Amino acid sequence: MRAPELARPGIVWLNSPRPLSLAELRGRLVILDSWTSCCVNCMQLQPILAELEARFGDRIAVIGVHSPKFTAERDIDKLAAAIERSGIAHPVAQDVDFTIWRKLVAIGGGWGVASLIGSGLFDFGHENGQFAGALLQHPLALALDGTRLYLADSYTDTVRVAELDPGRIADLDDGFLCQDPLCRAPSEPAGIALAGDRLLLADSNNHRILAYDLAGRTVRTWAE
Repeated sequence: MRAPELARPGIVWLNSPRPLSLAELRGRLVILDSWTSCCVNCMQLQPILAELEARFGDRIAVIGVHSPKFTAERDIDKLAAAIERSGIAHPVAQDVDFTIWRKLVAIGGGWGVASLIGSGLFDFGHENGQFAGALLQHPLALALDGTRLYLADSYTDTVRVAELDPGRIADLDDGFLCQDPLCRAPSEPAGIALAGDRLLLADSNNHRILAYDLAGRTVRTWAE
C-alpha cells in the first residue's frame, strides 16, 4: 500500500521551510511519529528518535505528525514552544484536522502499528529468542543504546534486552552479581534509564531504584 501524501492543504509545518512530499523522501527510511505535546509517553520517545537521527543521519527521515487532542494543542505558538522546549529538531506537521492521521489509520486497518517483538496484541508471556517468536508481558519503559534496546517488562518482573541486529531478545539479569545484603528480584519494574555503563530501573513494587553496572555485571539498590 502507498504511504499517505504529507503535503496536504491545511497542514502547517514547523522545523521545515516548506511542506515535505513523498517524492523528496524517496530512498530514505521514513519514521512518522504520531504524537501530541500533552502526551507523556510521546514526549519520552523524543530522545530515542533524536538518537536514531544522530546515528543514521540522512539515511532516515523522522517526521512528527502532531494530532492535537486538546484545544490548547491546536495553538501553533504553543506547539512551537513545546517543540523548542523539548529540543525537537525534525520537521513537524500540525495535523489539526487529523488528515494524515486518518490516512494512516485507513492504511493500517487500525492504528497502523506493526509488532517488532512478538506476533500480536493477544500473544503475551515470557519467551526469549528470535523477535518473531518472543513474548513480552506489559512492557512499560524502554531505553536505547545503539542497537541494543532495554525494556522494563513489568508483568514478567524482568529487564529484557533486545538486540536489534540480529533480532534476538534475552533477560538482562542472567549472570549479574547482587551486591545487596538481602537480594530481592525486581517486582513489576516500571521505568528504565541509561547513564553510561549504568542502567537504572524503577523497581515499582519494591519501592526502590536498582542500579545495574553493565560493565562490571553487578546489581545493587541505588535508592529506596
